[in-house]
Amino acid sequence: MLRLYKKPFSSVSCTSLWITFFVALVGGQVAAETALRTKSRAFAGEGAEVRFLDVMQRINRSHVKELVGAERWRQLQDEFVDNIVSAKTHDDFARALNSMFSKSAISHFMYLTNRHWSYWHLRGDWEPLDDAAKVAHVGLVTEEIQGKWFVRGILENSPAAGRGILIGDELVTVDGNAYAEAESFEGKAYHPVVVQLRRDAQTAYDVTLTPVRENYALAIQQAMIHSVRVVEQGSKKYAYAHVWTLLAPPAVFRRLSLLEDEVDGLLLDFRDGVGGRSEAAMWFLLGEHSPSGSVPRITPWQKPVVILTDSGTRSAKEIVVDAVKRAGRAVLVGMPTPGDVTAVDVARTGAVGVDGFLMLPWFRFPLEGNPIQPDFLVRRRLPYCGGRDPQMELAIDVLESSLVVH
Repeated sequence: MLRLYKKPFSSVSCTSLWITFFVALVGGQVAAETALRTKSRAFAGEGAEVRFLDVMQRINRSHVKELVGAERWRQLQDEFVDNIVSAKTHDDFARALNSMFSKSAISHFMYLTNRHWSYWHLRGDWEPLDDAAKVAHVGLVTEEIQGKWFVRGILENSPAAGRGILIGDELVTVDGNAYAEAESFEGKAYHPVVVQLRRDAQTAYDVTLTPVRENYALAIQQAMIHSVRVVEQGSKKYAYAHVWTLLAPPAVFRRLSLLEDEVDGLLLDFRDGVGGRSEAAMWFLLGEHSPSGSVPRITPWQKPVVILTDSGTRSAKEIVVDAVKRAGRAVLVGMPTPGDVTAVDVARTGAVGVDGFLMLPWFRFPLEGNPIQPDFLVRRRLPYCGGRDPQMELAIDVLESSLVVH
């Protein structure tokens, strides 16, 4: 077996030369086999070296070298290749690969495994008609904090919705086994499972849920539509929607438009999820259409707006919140955005084998690396918070005050 991690023998890294030579040598053969492997091969069946070769071929056909710089990219390969190709498990491979990607200081450059909900969200968006892109789930969006898993969100109209689970509850086990994101529900679609949670560090409770198997991206789109509601506060009424993603069609904005005559303002929740395309949101909030001239069939919102932001307000969402903040059209409440505003290389982003997904960057927007600061900074402590949402509480207070201009 040819190895990809020979030690350097001169001032020019042998590792970089070996990768370049090896990729070029077998590039034609592997390219011809890539489509078949993408649909049929798992990491366990091919190992770290073959999977790394596949990933590197895609990267070499992308804009990564131009974005990172040729010399810097060679240095990163030299630094990380040993750990990457010697990985024994898929998780170790992904961890080592993402360590290399993160040091490039470019967003939208990552490798995901099918153990994680983010993998299924993106694969579902890229392959909406592929049955293999469906996953069993109960609608719990979770976050790992110091080795424990906590409920960060609950998808509306999902098996977990309305079952007494609160944001901040610790997710302990599924059918007696430690919670492990998508793995916990694999092979259990339409069969009841017992989920154990903790409301606090001592108080555990069980909930029986029946997972469904569906395209996770479509499930999130449906959750967005079902999240639209009217929040009453005293004599005031506010429309609310949780915009998990801007990759979805603009149905959520159409539904909000239908509520404008009966409410006093809008709470737009941009927390969590992913980015997408900004056109529909820009038209809805600012009446601005894209350079292509396309105008969504949505009535622009006229009443006061507060937008909730956090580390999940990324990419296209950041473009939107920056524009509305500059225009004085909305007040931002929550935490700073991450400054992850790089366009995705759609042509080369996609599934790697049956259990990996590679996201590649295309070009940087000016906002890349420049987090957007909220007008009102307020943290939300997740673990054992009992569903309390101080960011939402403050957002309602801001809407009630005279601080929102329109």
